[in-house]
Amino acid sequence: MKYAALVPCGPGPLEVMRAVDLLEALAFHDPEDCLAVLLLNDGNPDIAARVAGFPRVCVVDHPRQGKGWGWGGGLIGGELWAFEWLMREFPGAGCVIKLDTDALIIKPLGEALGRIFSDPTVGIAGSRIGLEPLPAYKTTNPLGYFATKARKLCAPVSLWRKPRWHLRFTLGGPHRWVASLFHEARSRGYLRGELIEGGALAFGREAVGALVEKGVTARWRDFLDAPVSDDVILTMLAYYAGSRAVDAPLFCIEPATLRQAPAVLMADPCVGVVHSLKAFEGTDEPALRKAFRQGRVKS
Repeated sequence: MKYAALVPCGPGPLEVMRAVDLLEALAFHDPEDCLAVLLLNDGNPDIAARVAGFPRVCVVDHPRQGKGWGWGGGLIGGELWAFEWLMREFPGAGCVIKLDTDALIIKPLGEALGRIFSDPTVGIAGSRIGLEPLPAYKTTNPLGYFATKARKLCAPVSLWRKPRWHLRFTLGGPHRWVASLFHEARSRGYLRGELIEGGALAFGREAVGALVEKGVTARWRDFLDAPVSDDVILTMLAYYAGSRAVDAPLFCIEPATLRQAPAVLMADPCVGVVHSLKAFEGTDEPALRKAFRQGRVKS
């Protein structure tokens, strides 16, 4: 399957280093199947110059223009805007993969993505959190943690501590509309709190098309002050679009550390994307990236 990639990039030199390594991995592993990479720049003055030499890479400034909360709602709004843009500009893409800069491609993805989205009911795929007990290696919070956030997003009044202490009201306006999306998604099979972990995931063309048709992507600004991570909203929206979320071994995703050593992950035929490269059993990020880079050279 041909696909497009979305890479949100925040400020700071570390984001630049990570983005460059990710683009190098994409260019090495999927020079044919990755049709384009949209690098969504949220306040990084150096990124455009550093990635100028990569083919099929588009650097676009985040359209929020500093409004909203970048870590949560700002990211969500930008992703919805970018999903529609990529599907419109690259009609040959069967899906969009969203990659944090601390994620990394370690194998070709096109064939596996084709198998995942050959099922027309699949809207979003990645490392899923659901009712099933989490395996021992998972460090992610369980379903109940995210279910509480989903309930608060729909409550008439709720108190939040991130990104600062504030009250959120859903009695009218955009907040009420977002809450209505959750209610509709539940009627279509969404399990409150279910999610695909946001470090790296894939969103299908049919699901994006449904969100465009329903006017959700056009209202991306209404998500800008959502005080939750993008994975909560994106998974809900997949169900709202009439599709579902599936666990895909292709995505080996954890919020803070790799599950296994690089050599083990590179030898696993099922794994194609890893996150996060911030740590593994005391190994620092530069060492992890070097190990995966050496794997690319040897391939």
